[in-house]
Amino acid sequence: MKSSTRTAALVTGAVVVLLAPVAALRAWSEPADPRISVGAPAPATLLPGDVRDPAGRMIANAVWTGLVSYDAKTGAPTNAAAASVTSPDRRVWTIRLRPGATFQDGSPVTPRSFTGAWTAVLREGWAGTRLFTEVAHVKGARRGAEEVSGLKVEDDLTFEVTLDRPLSGFPALLGDPAFFPLPESVLKSRDWASYGRKPVGNGLFRVTSRSAREIVLQRRSGEGRSVAVKAIPDAKEQYNAASAGDLDVATQVPPNRHDARPRPVTDLRKALDSHDVDGPFVVHTTAAYPAPVAALPPLLDAGTEFDDDYTTGLIADAERAATPDDGVIPARLAESAMLRDMPAMPLWSAHDHLVWSERVRGVTAGAFTGLRLDHLTIKK
Repeated sequence: MKSSTRTAALVTGAVVVLLAPVAALRAWSEPADPRISVGAPAPATLLPGDVRDPAGRMIANAVWTGLVSYDAKTGAPTNAAAASVTSPDRRVWTIRLRPGATFQDGSPVTPRSFTGAWTAVLREGWAGTRLFTEVAHVKGARRGAEEVSGLKVEDDLTFEVTLDRPLSGFPALLGDPAFFPLPESVLKSRDWASYGRKPVGNGLFRVTSRSAREIVLQRRSGEGRSVAVKAIPDAKEQYNAASAGDLDVATQVPPNRHDARPRPVTDLRKALDSHDVDGPFVVHTTAAYPAPVAALPPLLDAGTEFDDDYTTGLIADAERAATPDDGVIPARLAESAMLRDMPAMPLWSAHDHLVWSERVRGVTAGAFTGLRLDHLTIKK
């Protein structure tokens, strides 16, 4: 066993979403704007494979339907765009799509919608790249790849994914925006800038307009109220607007509304990469999919140079277990081993807040989806 005596990672993680209504400071009445309004910082991008912030993830989960979706209460994955995700050995996976699915422009959702989109994530080096190369370990996946040998279209509804090693939690990973499909038109044109300004997805909502001030979403069915995601980066402004009834949902809460949690924010990435750190440092990690083992590999890659065959063996056992439930025990044993050797010291689990006005109903959030825009309704 090898372990670094010089460095230790102090770990934070984002795993909890707290929901709390706030009483309006004035009596509720129907505002001039009938839309459901949500405050959030402007997303960096609306390209699902490049999502890198909570606002982008929230919108992506409304505009697209992934192969699986996550239960808002439990986080458990269930098939969505996929009719089935099966494997005889947890390394070669066969994914069969539900028939008849279309994008919002009327074009069909096909296996190539997924394999082409996943290849684009790798070729363009988007934020989702690491999920293919470091988490799923898709065969042939690498940054800049023009083709991926582990992706194979079988027929009009079926494609096959081959991994470099077994991963029992692979189906649970497929609800991440990095795995969302793209229509054939943009796969051919590769005009990502135009597509990102007003993307076309296969989900319940379509983007009807986008400006620097807001992104407006409308249900594909045309029913219900549209949702306006207003670009409000200031948490205090969001909170005050929700308290006054001028904003239906605020996705941030100002520091003076909860206990302060000071923490170091120095960026040590370059020092970590060059192995120049000679003391404790802080890293932020989060599980890529809902499984106990999912949070552990990032800790071993956090720059501590920790190398323990026993711990890595347990993690491998958890990843290739026959079922996710079978992987729980080796994952817990790996956690215990890491607690013993302490290459990474857990500090806290970060959490997000949602607050809402008196007129809105159905405020629901999940650790992997953020605020569920499809659940929002207005008080009758």
